[in-house]
Amino acid sequence: MVVVQPEDEIAAINMVIGAAFSGARAMTCTSGGGFCLMVEGLGLAGMTETPVVVVNGQRAGPGIGLPTRTEQVIWSLYCMLLTGNFQGRSGPATVEDAFYLTAKAFNIAEKYQTPVIILTDHYLGSSYATVRKV
Repeated sequence: MVVVQPEDEIAAINMVIGAAFSGARAMTCTSGGGFCLMVEGLGLAGMTETPVVVVNGQRAGPGIGLPTRTEQVIWSLYCMLLTGNFQGRSGPATVEDAFYLTAKAFNIAEKYQTPVIILTDHYLGSSYATVRKV
């Protein structure tokens, strides 16, 4: 596993696309307004059929949002955000669901060669739990 801290969300999505171009399973995470900076890169990934996974921890408020408040306010934005036939998205309900859904998102991205977006919120993003073995 390789972890890289890019300078911003534009660099993050482009690094993920580059890693996926080379054959690696790659994902990035962001929260709030940072996702808007990734939209053009996600469009590129969709057009080039590059399997990437993006996790977005939604938060309330305009611009940078309110980092201490949990809210699921951006769902309608994501429904219209990406154009074309590459609009894979999902939203976990529990920590265990998020764990298994992330693995499933990678499989869906690989199978259909498309970007997959996992939407979560501040509450779930800052939660932790023990996940049972399969």
